[in-house]
Amino acid sequence: LQERCEAYNSAERARIDAGESIALYENLYALDRFVVRPATTPGSGEDALAGDLRERAALPLASRFCSYSELVNPRGVAIDYFVSHWWGHPFPDTMEALGNWARHACGRPGGAG
Repeated sequence: LQERCEAYNSAERARIDAGESIALYENLYALDRFVVRPATTPGSGEDALAGDLRERAALPLASRFCSYSELVNPRGVAIDYFVSHWWGHPFPDTMEALGNWARHACGRPGGAG
């Protein structure tokens, strides 16, 4: 994600400096631009995501515009918790906070304690 942000910022430097665009940083705004939107846009194809991300993440091709949640859980899924967050928070810090919360609330990430 950091490499994609740096490449974008370099390519858009003149527009960023002119106030016509904003710089991207390693946060959920960048994740949305480089992962979520390409993954959830019909016809975006295999090349829309960096490298082999679609294959490694087992992401299906979107057949319609949808949210990321709908893409990976087309029939829905029962949840116990819902997390709200600020998209501008640094992504690694967000993931660390979620991991810390999961260990505290559930005993370990990804499962009941």
